[in-house]
Order: sequence, then structure tokens, then C-alpha cells
Amino acid sequence: MPEPGWGTALAFPLAVLAETYTALGDHETAASLLERRLPAPTHRTIFAVPHQHARGLNHLALGRPREALACFVSCGETLRGWGLDTPSLAPWRAGAAEAWLALGRPERAVRLLDDRLADPVHHHPRARAGALRVLAAAGAAEHRPATLTRALELYRTCGDRYGTARVLAELGRAHRELGDEAAARELLAQAHEAALACGIERPPPPPEPAPEPAAPPSAGVILTGAERRVATLAARGLTNREVAAELSIAVSTVEQHLTRVYRKYRIRHRRELRARLTTGA
Repeated sequence: MPEPGWGTALAFPLAVLAETYTALGDHETAASLLERRLPAPTHRTIFAVPHQHARGLNHLALGRPREALACFVSCGETLRGWGLDTPSLAPWRAGAAEAWLALGRPERAVRLLDDRLADPVHHHPRARAGALRVLAAAGAAEHRPATLTRALELYRTCGDRYGTARVLAELGRAHRELGDEAAARELLAQAHEAALACGIERPPPPPEPAPEPAAPPSAGVILTGAERRVATLAARGLTNREVAAELSIAVSTVEQHLTRVYRKYRIRHRRELRARLTTGA
């Protein structure tokens, strides 16, 4: 069908394409699709909701959680206003919770997904699996494998191979964090195979775990768990891209963590990291 023939419905295929390119890691193409001009009345139709949701996912992938949160909240307000608050149209709660997590507010993420108003999520397998992914990242490290295993079962039940690949990767990282390297390697290998089956080289970054204060390296310096993981790998000589690949996070996220670490330690060069982490000076 020629593009003009779609009318306001054009927002829907553009949203699907944008979400797909975001999943593939081609954020520039996704953003360009979302910037395409739409017919003026589109914002008053149901097709605007998945389009806005796709925009939120793109913002999340680009490390812009505040913009992402605004998009997801807008989806929720629209759906509730129309009495159509169902995850099949847009799983906005999971997206908003992930944005809150990226903003360092895990309690807001948990409240959003545990609230009684989130009841539709719990009756939709794919949406429930997505909610469990975020809740796993918001919770304590020792509870993550059990929560992610429940999410994995749901993704497999509904045949979502992309979701399966993501959760397998997150399960692998969860086991690695707990010191079970054998299980971690097996799960990460499965995640890689599942990702390749979906046409991507590796699963996208997981929700950033809730900041956990690490043991202070010195009296006045405290690194979060995420900062310490990034700094430790960087101190071993890995490049930012290699650190990003190892932790399955965006390169920009690695750069942000390192910037904060440098500021806390009052250092300017990567070669100074090893000494600071070792001595806590």
C-alpha cells in the first residue's frame, strides 16, 4: 500500500519497524523512523500509543531515561483515559519501571509493577515476563536468578525468542555476580545462540541494576556496584567497547560510569585505576 494510503494507521508499522531496529541496536535508523511526519489527527487515535511506546524504548536504548519515562507515562495516561489499559497495546508499565531504575529510583520501579493498578500486566504472559525482568534488576542479587527463571519460563511459553535471549543473558550475568561461573558461561552461550537466531549479535543491555553501595575503597569514596564492575574491567586493560561487551551494556553507559569513578577518585587517567582499586587510596 502506498504510504499516503495508510492515513493515521501509518504510525503502527513505523512503530514496529522502530522497535525492531532498536532491538537490533540500530538506534539511528529507529530514531529516523520515529521522526517521520504523521497525519495531524494521529495523536487522537490508538495508533499513536505503540508509536509513543517505541519512542520510549529508543530513548531507553540511547541512555535517556527521563525522556523515555515521559513517553511511557504518556502511553499510560492515554490508555487509562480510554479505558483500554492492556499490555497488548503497549506494556508501558514495564518501560516506565525500567526508566525509573535507570534514574536510580528502584523503589518507584517496584511500586509501579507491584501496585494493584498493574493487575493487567499479571494476566498477560509477555508483559508479566517483562515486569519480572525489571523487578529482578531492582531486587537483591541473590534473588535475581529465581525471578529471571520465572521470566524465562513465561517468554518460552509465549514463544518470544527475543525475550528469551535477553533473559538468558541476564541470568548468566546474575550467576556470574554470585560466583557461579560454570552456570554463567552455559547461560551466556545459550543467550548468544538465541540472539543469533533472532538476527542480532548479542542481546541488548539489561535494565541497570539498582545501585548498591560497594565497600568503600577509602574513607571518602564509595562506588556503586555498577561503577565498581566497570572500573575493575577497565583497570584490567579492557577498552570501553570491550567492557560494554563483557557486561552487555552500552558504550555510553561505560563512559558515564568511568566519568563518575574518575571524579570520585580525583584521577584523570585509566592507568591510575588499578592502584586506586587495589589500595583504596
